[in-house]
Amino acid sequence: KSLSFLLRCPLLPTVITTPPTEGLHPCTALPPPPPPLCLEPATFGRSFHWTMPCPASPPKTPLLPTSASTLTRGEQFEWIGDEGARELADALRGNTVLKRLDLGAVGITDAGVARLVNWLRGNIMLEYLDISMNEISDNGAAQLADGLRGNTALQYLDLQMNRIGDKGVSRLVDGFRGNTALNVLNLSANKFGIEGLGRLADELRDNTALVELHLKKAHIRDEGAGQLADVLRNNTALKHLELGGNIIKDEGAALLADALRVNTALQTLDLQACFIGDEGAAKLVDALRENTALQKLHLEDNKIEDLGTRFGLQVHKLLERNHQLQQEAVTRRKLVFVWSAQIGAGLPVEVIEIVARQSLWDHQLSPRELQFLLSSFLNE
Repeated sequence: KSLSFLLRCPLLPTVITTPPTEGLHPCTALPPPPPPLCLEPATFGRSFHWTMPCPASPPKTPLLPTSASTLTRGEQFEWIGDEGARELADALRGNTVLKRLDLGAVGITDAGVARLVNWLRGNIMLEYLDISMNEISDNGAAQLADGLRGNTALQYLDLQMNRIGDKGVSRLVDGFRGNTALNVLNLSANKFGIEGLGRLADELRDNTALVELHLKKAHIRDEGAGQLADVLRNNTALKHLELGGNIIKDEGAALLADALRVNTALQTLDLQACFIGDEGAAKLVDALRENTALQKLHLEDNKIEDLGTRFGLQVHKLLERNHQLQQEAVTRRKLVFVWSAQIGAGLPVEVIEIVARQSLWDHQLSPRELQFLLSSFLNE
């Protein structure tokens, strides 16, 4: 019968099944320990995946082509640590075109972030950075913000499940103030409180770039929900907000509901596994009667007794109405643009878009009135 042994390797915790060698104690049948971590690119198109060399192979020099545009953590190991981060930074030296970097759950601490910062300063093309599920605290977040300060291309940043507190969030907000491309930010399950959330909310009130904000299990209470409600009253870009797993009760739900009455952008609101009861649910349903933008509202695993009957049916009906209205609006915009382009042939596309937007779906002009308006532009 084969025996299973657990290799206690700091880089590769793996269960190895191997038969005992005849005449030897089972422990002596273990294979030799693997060599030090090697960053060897395995090419699949233009993606470069982490690989662990065979235990029988000698260590190889880290090598990554300077033309690599994507680097993702592979399936053969899930840990590189700070030393691996140093090797990665050295291997990426000279690479100025990397657009996607996935370092989720690889055991990086603030020291590992410090190793990567110098390379990040020289890369202004990075669009996607996943550094979630590591051990990054305020100091690492501050260094990361400084390293990405000159980057105006970053669109996706995932920092969930780290140890970032109020100071770290404040430094991140300062670092990304000049970035107008960031549209997805994930800060779920970190350590910041009301101060850090307030700092983030202040920045998001007038932000026109961020589309998705993930704040699951972020220790948000009713006061924090009020800060986010203030964001929703003013922000016209945010479409997806995740707040599941927080301690938001009826008071916080009521504050969010008041903001939904005037918000015209948010399409998805996740409030799963909070502490919302019937009173808070009723406030949200009342807000949906005035809100025509929201298409998804998640209220599962709360303290709502009538979610499966009265509240559930009302929410479903109102969200279905909003979905149909949004689909009709999209179809109408497409038709208006086609009509405008046909009637206003010869006009710049920008002019057609402006006229179409301000005429038919803002002022309800008829096609004949629209034709007269576009003709006046052509005569000019």
